[in-house]
Amino acid sequence: MDARLVVLPVIREQAEQGVLRLSGEFDLGGCDVFTSAAEALLTAGKRWLVLDCADLSFCDSSGINALLRVWQRTQTVGGGLAVAAVGEPVQRAFDVTGLDQVLPMTAEVDEAFDLIASAPADEEPA
Repeated sequence: MDARLVVLPVIREQAEQGVLRLSGEFDLGGCDVFTSAAEALLTAGKRWLVLDCADLSFCDSSGINALLRVWQRTQTVGGGLAVAAVGEPVQRAFDVTGLDQVLPMTAEVDEAFDLIASAPADEEPA
């Protein structure tokens, strides 16, 4: 497997929702790719983003900081960010850094959108 981060937008019919499927290793080398892909969705009117991390094998502090910057950016447009399908090694990194206390995390992408949809438009889901 190629270790570099690959970010693929996923088509969703819901107007204000976007999905980014992350695969590979999320380190300093992938931050610009991730941030650019997230910004493209936000610019296209997607306020609520879900990251599908099923194929993400690694995330270091650079990746976590990029996640937090994008989460803050979604807040500025009245939306939010949720993370879905995180594998064990990446989940440990999120637990240790406290990211799991900041971002909503679910087992599946649709579950994340259900969580986001249940929150008022001006409030981040718990």
